[in-house]
Amino acid sequence: MMRAALIRPSYCILILITGCHMRVLAQQRTVESDREALIALENKWLRSEYRATEFDSILASDFVHPVVTSDLLDKAQHIHFSSTHLPPTNLQNHFDGLKVRLYDSGIR
Repeated sequence: MMRAALIRPSYCILILITGCHMRVLAQQRTVESDREALIALENKWLRSEYRATEFDSILASDFVHPVVTSDLLDKAQHIHFSSTHLPPTNLQNHFDGLKVRLYDSGIR
């Protein structure tokens, strides 16, 4: 016999508050602030790429990296590889002419 799942009122309130909070955040966003946030994230990626703990905070849990061998590395594999295959000490990654094109996020 299946039991019906009940949604507790506290969960409904939490969902409502979260939804309202997201609307407020979306209203405060501008194209320029989104552009700056993306550039900051890209620069954080470059600074953190070889430091496992910091890199872990950037990548999504479902991150997948297709590599030249046609394999797909998941987040843990990618972090392990990048943190154990360090570049030369005199190499400093940076973007030359990074251009950010923003598309409508659909958040209103």
